Amino acid sequence: AYSSKCDRKSIQQLLQQDGARILKKSEILAKEDLNVMVYEEVFEPIDVITVFQNGKLQPLRFKWKDSVYRISKVQSHWMVPQAQGRAYHFAVTTGSPDSFEIIFSDSDLKWQLARVAMDG
Repeated sequence: AYSSKCDRKSIQQLLQQDGARILKKSEILAKEDLNVMVYEEVFEPIDVITVFQNGKLQPLRFKWKDSVYRISKVQSHWMVPQAQGRAYHFAVTTGSPDSFEIIFSDSDLKWQLARVAMDG
């Protein structure tokens, strides 16, 4: 069982584990706890600037809701087989305190923003 309340360090540890359970905003019980990161599922298409090097994807920036986010670090990445092709997941951080999960599907060559972890 997972706690519905996690501090920032616990969330970062979860981001580094493949297949970690993501907390939804509705699962957070203690809103007065200022050290909580809230996850929201988004699943919206995004534009991504990516380097393809040595057979690997390296996302650099993405555009979502008319804002451009420069990726400062890929915290974790994993691949999930799909009926057709694969989905490549990336847990990334940007210059803001927020974290993001972005997904590249090699079956349609499209990116989407899956989840946003908002600080506070």
